[in-house]
Amino acid sequence: MNWLWVALGGAAGAWLRYTVGAWFGQRFSQAIPWPTWIINVTGSFLLGFIIGCASILPEFLFNLLAIGFCGAFTTFSTFGIEALKLWLNKNYFNFLIYILISVIVTTAVAAIGLAAGKALL
Repeated sequence: MNWLWVALGGAAGAWLRYTVGAWFGQRFSQAIPWPTWIINVTGSFLLGFIIGCASILPEFLFNLLAIGFCGAFTTFSTFGIEALKLWLNKNYFNFLIYILISVIVTTAVAAIGLAAGKALL
């Protein structure tokens, strides 16, 4: 039955990833892929939070949220392609900035989310 919770969470995460990406994509400059960055930052925080309070979550809820939802919502595979496109277009400065802010900020907010989740216990 775990597969069903993962699939349901994945469907919701994929839908929200598309919706957020489309909404932000229409409102921000594409010099740096901000929609993907925003999704990765929020998804990293959420996954950190879920893992931080995993000991109090039923297994189905963890599967739904952490594996399904966050797995489909976060987009580091897209991040890699977008970073590569910046490099291939010889936009080296934005390539470097995008990689640095993505890795540093998502790692930091994952740590904050983890601490916030543990603080609930």
